[in-house]
Amino acid sequence: MFYDKFKLLCSQSGISCNKAATDIGLSNSTPTKWKKTGATPDGATLAKISAYFRVPISSLLTDDSTGALEFTTSIQELRSQLGNSEKEKSPSITGAGFDRDIRRIERAREKMTDTDKDKMMKLLELSFSDYFSDDYEDDDLNE
Repeated sequence: MFYDKFKLLCSQSGISCNKAATDIGLSNSTPTKWKKTGATPDGATLAKISAYFRVPISSLLTDDSTGALEFTTSIQELRSQLGNSEKEKSPSITGAGFDRDIRRIERAREKMTDTDKDKMMKLLELSFSDYFSDDYEDDDLNE
């Protein structure tokens, strides 16, 4: 949980969580919110915390015991965003089923290393486990 990592950094620096929050420009109640809700800050706040403690952003989001990336968005928020994105699909440009978001992902993947591609797929599979089955069969490869 993000709060635990933040609390540890504060402890190692010899300051209270509330003091660190106000130094960073956040409300002194923000750490309490992280603790109670299990929330993780947005990217801009993570960048401020990273700079304040002089640690990489990735260290703020990684579970030290497993090395796994901790997610910043709850499953409910992701499902809500997925529902909203269904309404925002662009009209068919290149044929049936064209989706602007899929094309953006494809363009990003073209620039990625194989390791980054694997990370992206793991993030997607973990974030949307309800939509990924254990069957990794790709229909396009069987035609």
